[in-house]
Amino acid sequence: MAFLSVHYPHVVGLYSRLYGDDSETAGSYGPELLRRVREICTEHSIPDRMARPILPTDPLGTNKRIAERLFLKAYALTLEEAASYRVWAYRKAAWAIDELEENVESIYAHDGSKGVADHQGYWAQPGYADRRVVARQRVVLGKGCP
Repeated sequence: MAFLSVHYPHVVGLYSRLYGDDSETAGSYGPELLRRVREICTEHSIPDRMARPILPTDPLGTNKRIAERLFLKAYALTLEEAASYRVWAYRKAAWAIDELEENVESIYAHDGSKGVADHQGYWAQPGYADRRVVARQRVVLGKGCP
């Protein structure tokens, strides 16, 4: 807010109303805007989300595909104006899988789903909600993802 106050003082009021002290819009304005963007894109036969480039030879490609599906689920929940804890559970799970330095398939093959959930460095904090998201979506197998 300090930057805006110095360089763009005329937008501080509007910014405060839209964002408050957060980086996301307050209330339903953000999801409403995202839904409108989706409608316009659909009308013009273009996707509203850009597919993530994943090389077939990437040893962490599975992790990236799983993370992408979790991010898309978080996006869908945002559009539905779901409870923020649900959106953040999917985002955090996506970040965790995306940042793994080992292929999640290898971890699963060696230690099963418990190995994935307990993998060192996997969860920033031992978050119950994050583990439930992974278990419910059967992400370790790449099956059942929304």
